[in-house]
Amino acid sequence: MDDKIGFPTQGEVLSYLFKAFGILPAKRDPRVDELEKKQFQRLLKRLRDEEGLLLKNFDIAVETFKTRLERNLSDPNARKVIINVLAELHHSYSRLLVEEGTYRSKVDTIGYFLFTRAISTFVEAVTFHLLRQRMLVHDDLICRKLSLLLPDLSDDGKIVWPLTKVIRWVYEQAGTSQRQFHLPGESSEKNWQNLENAGHWVRGEHMPSLPDLLANFSESLAAQGKTRSTPDGLMDAMPVMLTLARVSTAVCKDIVDAYGTDSLCRLLGILGSYFQGIGSEVEEFKAEISSYYEIDNIVDLPDQRWQFACSHFRRYLYNKKRESSETLKKLRFASPIQPFKPDVIDALSKRLGVYPVRSNLDPILDGGVIVKSGV
Repeated sequence: MDDKIGFPTQGEVLSYLFKAFGILPAKRDPRVDELEKKQFQRLLKRLRDEEGLLLKNFDIAVETFKTRLERNLSDPNARKVIINVLAELHHSYSRLLVEEGTYRSKVDTIGYFLFTRAISTFVEAVTFHLLRQRMLVHDDLICRKLSLLLPDLSDDGKIVWPLTKVIRWVYEQAGTSQRQFHLPGESSEKNWQNLENAGHWVRGEHMPSLPDLLANFSESLAAQGKTRSTPDGLMDAMPVMLTLARVSTAVCKDIVDAYGTDSLCRLLGILGSYFQGIGSEVEEFKAEISSYYEIDNIVDLPDQRWQFACSHFRRYLYNKKRESSETLKKLRFASPIQPFKPDVIDALSKRLGVYPVRSNLDPILDGGVIVKSGV
């Protein structure tokens, strides 16, 4: 992405999506027809350059993404959540294009989007769509998996990437070492190649394509049945976790390259606090549903009622965010020099909730920050 002032084109954003997921056909990928690869590369280039039938080409590219994701990730519920979250992020970015101008370079415009819109959009979308799938009914799935799917940053500057953490998690869940996992029983040339590739990936030396990553671990896990039993659910959970870890690693590495480790640390801190804040809203929602319907196990609620309740929860949270936004605007108007006094913000948070307040206040505080490393 160049330093030209403006917004990245929709085509540039979509091209990055394929790159982050690792599902853009490689030049020598035998699994995809050569003509198909060339045609799709040309289509992406036209989108990046904003040439031709933009809407039609955009729709074709989106459907291609969905097809490639389905080809690699068989879990329909996981795909549905991923697609819906990406759609909401795209909608948020489209609103930015319409509602605001920019004096920044493309890379700094994306940094502005990350801090002022993308984090809250991502947190809300993940929460709402997991909730609709009843994945946040009995335990806090987000916080339980979040530590695996985000990088660890140490004080000495070392980073442990999500892909490394999830690969090690797979070995731990399978009850094997890395060598035993990829070389179960009799060892073939393919097994040795899988072991060598996994070693590169876990050390962060290479970033695999999603098809190569999932094929390696699916083959190795399936072969475990010859020598030992595998934990229930690992075959289903592993592809989802590896996919999310691959995307998270790619995005976080690019954030470090573009804006520096300090900016990544700030983003992770905000992300964690937002998930914690919205988690409190979810727990309150679940308690109210249990009380209203007089049931102990809300997973037994009929789907139509559950979906209605989820929609009501979303409207309720957005109303609190809207009230918070209006209050913050009044505070800025009344006292431009020091509008957000800690005691006033604390009182507002107690009345409306921490998440509705912070998700409106943080973009105001971060909106003028240039996050590019060295600026």
